[in-house]
Amino acid sequence: VDNVEGRPLEQVRPDGRIVFTFEIGADLVGFILAELQRVSPVDSGDYKKSHLVFADGRQVEPGADLAGAEEIVLLNPLPYSRKVELGLMRMKVDGTSEVYQQAARAALRRFGNLASIKFSFRAPIGGATTGKAGRASRVPALVIRMR
Repeated sequence: VDNVEGRPLEQVRPDGRIVFTFEIGADLVGFILAELQRVSPVDSGDYKKSHLVFADGRQVEPGADLAGAEEIVLLNPLPYSRKVELGLMRMKVDGTSEVYQQAARAALRRFGNLASIKFSFRAPIGGATTGKAGRASRVPALVIRMR
């Protein structure tokens, strides 16, 4: 209120300003996780249960406070997640490839004006990062940066 954080709204001057700040990182991540769950293939259920969230390189629980995080990454560390994404595995249900790309498109429609949401392949923590082994170990990921 009038450039003073925490000042009661009633104290605004007639020509003053009121600025509200919203943290939507947790809502955005929750939406993406729900989309990933919705479009994930289900056989044993392992793939569907294995989506992870990282904030600035550290794994966090879904719903965690993400205020101040510069980069949020969602990925699935299972060794076959790359094959699922690229459609190289035979699925019982059609349309279960491009899981992360489908979630990215849905998130961009809803949150594209508030965050940069990009599909990528990333090495999970502890995975190889260079050479042929590095390429094969990179898994589908969504990289989010708040605007």
